[in-house]
Amino acid sequence: MAFDTTPAKTLHDVREALEANRNLTETKRRDLISAINRVARYLHKTPRDIPANAPDLRRLLAKVHPVQAGITPKTWANIKSDLTRALRITRAFPRDIPRTEHSAKWRESLAMSDAKHQVSVLSRFVKFCCHHGIEPEAVTDAVMRDFQSYIDTRTLGKEPHKLCKDIAQMWNAIISRNNLPLQKMAYQKGGAHKCIPLPDYPEGLLADFACYQARVSHADIFNEDAPIRPQAPMSVPAQ
Repeated sequence: MAFDTTPAKTLHDVREALEANRNLTETKRRDLISAINRVARYLHKTPRDIPANAPDLRRLLAKVHPVQAGITPKTWANIKSDLTRALRITRAFPRDIPRTEHSAKWRESLAMSDAKHQVSVLSRFVKFCCHHGIEPEAVTDAVMRDFQSYIDTRTLGKEPHKLCKDIAQMWNAIISRNNLPLQKMAYQKGGAHKCIPLPDYPEGLLADFACYQARVSHADIFNEDAPIRPQAPMSVPAQ
């Protein structure tokens, strides 16, 4: 039977494609199919009901806790690794870009990393850049957005936006420590929430906010409705 290269839509399609793939050894086929069946069991769904795309799968797998599933974190990691292989083999995940040799400039930049784990974190991003002919001096936030879109469809591990934040932080740290003439990347520090500027809110809401601010700061000492104690200045919402 010829191997069907049509991208799988559900884990049921992935399982059927694996069963029809004669290029796999029996052991490998069994392990990959077992990973699909176990994931379905932990999710309390049938393979037909589980989508075979990375974004949806990541959201579903995030709900599984190894202890509640009765397995160790290492076993869970191995299951997800086998599931990823199954999705790649059956083309449910797009193919990764081919291995690309690092350019001289990228080798020089990686040599400035302080630890091996930094090189490991940066490696996939560097591979992406080298494949597209992007040298370190051409790295921008737009390049990072393209990279995030690339890995969003190809990984079941860490959320792409969190991975890209780690890469951006590491990239900026290398630039700062070595005083490199490269562009730093933007990222959201400390988990802070983004919001629109206060003046952009409706006037009525701004008036209510001003009243609340005055109340919690105990600006009017004769206000009987004010709190017993004023909040510390650093706790009072700033405009």
